[in-house]
Amino acid sequence: MKYKRVIVIALAVIVAAGALLHFLSAGEDLFNPSRQIDCKAFTVNNLDDGNQRFRFSLNVRARLFGKGEGTLYYEGYANHNGSDSYFARTVYLSHAQRVGKDTYRYQIDNVVKSPLDQTQEAVFNEFWSENTADKNVLLLTVTPLAPNTYLFGSAFSGHVFNMLM
Repeated sequence: MKYKRVIVIALAVIVAAGALLHFLSAGEDLFNPSRQIDCKAFTVNNLDDGNQRFRFSLNVRARLFGKGEGTLYYEGYANHNGSDSYFARTVYLSHAQRVGKDTYRYQIDNVVKSPLDQTQEAVFNEFWSENTADKNVLLLTVTPLAPNTYLFGSAFSGHVFNMLM
């Protein structure tokens, strides 16, 4: 399925990657138990394969804790072929590892659907497939460009995004 990206996919992942790189570039221990990162952002994701259209308008909160654990909260609305639904999911991450010069691997422990979430699983799966091909692993690529400026994206998709800290 061919997708056209109109706006950044999963901005929370980007924010989390930028925060991770910030600590790495500062010479800090990324997995120091006393560290906690809490970032919030708004993202609009448009996916179109010619037959189906998806639009995700989401508030995203990325929380990273010491020892490579974290949580991604997604809340907002999903539109699939003109039909809106409330979207509220929490993704629990753990066991972060540096697997390359600029690549980090998180284990996805669980994805929890809120009781208020009305989004069909197939629609969520389209959204999540833009971040990872494996429902158990999330890969992030983070590259420093200049002080407080980073190039990062999903290691799965290969798309890159700029972020200023």
